[in-house]
Amino acid sequence: GVLEPAVDKYRRLAEVSPGVAVVEAWRDVELALRAAAAEYDDRVGRGPSIVLIISYLVDRGRLDEDSQRFLAHLRQLRNQVSHVADVALNEKDALRYARLANRVVASLKGG
Repeated sequence: GVLEPAVDKYRRLAEVSPGVAVVEAWRDVELALRAAAAEYDDRVGRGPSIVLIISYLVDRGRLDEDSQRFLAHLRQLRNQVSHVADVALNEKDALRYARLANRVVASLKGG
């Protein structure tokens, strides 16, 4: 399906480093969020805060509150992986994260 090329990329990353796969998957989510915001206002899409961009998209009805909570959870997990040295993360967990992140990207691109 459409998700497979990205999932393959994350699978290869997760084999080498689960943490890198999570960080990359979040980066793709962030890029999709910025692109979605830029459709309304280019300055917002370039803004520094992804949290504000998510709120902006909720205000415009592009994301619902469940999606906002889900994105907050994904962001929190990514931050833990990035900033806490001893996060226990295996390849399977990283791939699960990447698949969830990829669904968010697909839904944002699909409108």
